[in-house]
This record gives sequence, C-alpha cells and structure tokens, in this order.
Amino acid sequence: MRRLVPILLAGAVAALAIVSCGERSLVVMQVESASASVTFSNVNLVVRAGEQQARFDGVSFGDASNSLRAGMYLSSDVSGSVLLRAEVEDPRQNCVVGTGSLTVGNVSPGNTIGGQTLLITPLQPCVPIVDGGAMGAGGGPGAGGSPGAGGSTATG
Repeated sequence: MRRLVPILLAGAVAALAIVSCGERSLVVMQVESASASVTFSNVNLVVRAGEQQARFDGVSFGDASNSLRAGMYLSSDVSGSVLLRAEVEDPRQNCVVGTGSLTVGNVSPGNTIGGQTLLITPLQPCVPIVDGGAMGAGGGPGAGGSPGAGGSTATG
C-alpha cells in the first residue's frame, strides 16, 4: 500500500492540473468588417477583455461572406457580462485601421460561448501606433565657461 501512495498522489496532482485548465471560459466569435466594401488583409487583430488579451497576427477577413473565426480564453475569475474591445493593426502602415467591441453575456468558468459577431469599423485615416520610442542618449559634456575679465584698479 505504501508504494501506491506516491503513485496515487501524482495522479491526483495531474488530475487537478487538468481540471484547473478546464476552468477557463472560451468565447468563440466571427470577426467581420462592418463595411462590405472594406477587406482587412494580412493584419494583426488584438482583442482585449480587461487586462487579458488575445492576438492574431497575419489574419485577413471581410464581410459576413469572408469572416474570421476567432476564440479567446478568459481566466476563471471572469464571469457574467464581459466587454471585448478589438483593434486591427496594419504592420505595413504602423497604424490602427479598424476598431470594434462586443459584449458577451453568460460567461462562466469552464463554459464555451459562441455565436457572437465582432464587427470591425474601418478607420480612415488610420491612427498611428504610438509607443514610448527608444531611450534617448545622454548629452555630451558641457563646455567650460569663458575666462572672466580682470577687475579695474582704483585710483585715489
């Protein structure tokens, strides 16, 4: 029996790890352009739910006839109604070319929510992606001051 305890303990730990992974919820959505005349090609889709983010690089999609199916896992502490915010980045232009949002209800740990459509509205002109930029270099040494003029001699 003593030999079985470590094996049973290892099995219980593995089962707990599998169950805890299943506690996340999954939101599956169709991503579409809100404009039938605009197709997004080879872009990066970033979907955020609060502090969580899912990124899909190099994707293409258009209207309902050419949509993108995407999924986002949410941690087990997320439940109820969840607001998803999306940006479409064009790496060639280094700017955001579309945005959208979707409110998903009935989110709970371990569940899959599907059948939602995330509409992306094109932005024209696009909005530049701004980061903090590279760190600046320090300045060079300063030049010394110029010599002062001598004082005058008083006469008396």
